[in-house]
Amino acid sequence: MPWLASVYANHLRNRASFLIFSVKFMTVHVLTANRLLDGAPLYLADGERWVDALANAKVLRTDDEREHHLAWARAQEALVCDPYVLDVTETTGGPVPTSARERIRAGGARPVLERLGYGEGQ
Repeated sequence: MPWLASVYANHLRNRASFLIFSVKFMTVHVLTANRLLDGAPLYLADGERWVDALANAKVLRTDDEREHHLAWARAQEALVCDPYVLDVTETTGGPVPTSARERIRAGGARPVLERLGYGEGQ
């Protein structure tokens, strides 16, 4: 019956890799808005404060948490405009947006402009 043990071991290995895949790519959320002063993207961090870097953003995991922080952000109209919840995946380097638009927004326009040939002084 060694073949049965082998089949069962493969079953467990496949199941474990599926569970790791599911957990690794679970979508969570970050709250973002634009700063009124210059339009720069901001992200909500711990302690209900705004930060420039997505890597420092607070990851929101539950619906209640998202709704609470979104209501708080909408009341911050003197500092930010148009707050919304952004889908991200968690990595060891911090949250990464799932959409290309938000990845560009998080990285800033400079790399895109440089790639298109717009450098310093143009």
